[in-house]
Amino acid sequence: MTYTQIHNAIRSRFKTLIEDGQGLATLYENDGQTAPTDNSMWCRFYIRDSAGQRLTVGVKNYRRSGLAVAQLFGPAGQGDGELIEVVDAIVAAFTSVSAGGVRYLTAYQQPVGLEEGRHQINVLCPFEAEHQA
Repeated sequence: MTYTQIHNAIRSRFKTLIEDGQGLATLYENDGQTAPTDNSMWCRFYIRDSAGQRLTVGVKNYRRSGLAVAQLFGPAGQGDGELIEVVDAIVAAFTSVSAGGVRYLTAYQQPVGLEEGRHQINVLCPFEAEHQA
């Protein structure tokens, strides 16, 4: 898979299962949107590729890996219950599953706390995909 195919598969899965499925306002990297100014819950979603590795000698098979990150923001001072429910949905959608040619490993949360005047929890979703050159 090319990087374009990998990123499109990941974004499509997130949009279908989380943004649309959970009704979560989501900003994607460089999409020109701005964060909501009301006190609603929202997400910033982006993908970071990491170093790949060659899998075979001769035939050029490679494994491309990376991390999809969902930064969840909720109202400050109202607890983290609703954010944790979305965390659970993301972890379920992006853990130990293969979809669209991408293998998702074990997704996990990383609480951040108060950030940008909102309560923040990040969900990190490691992935792998194979590419033949």
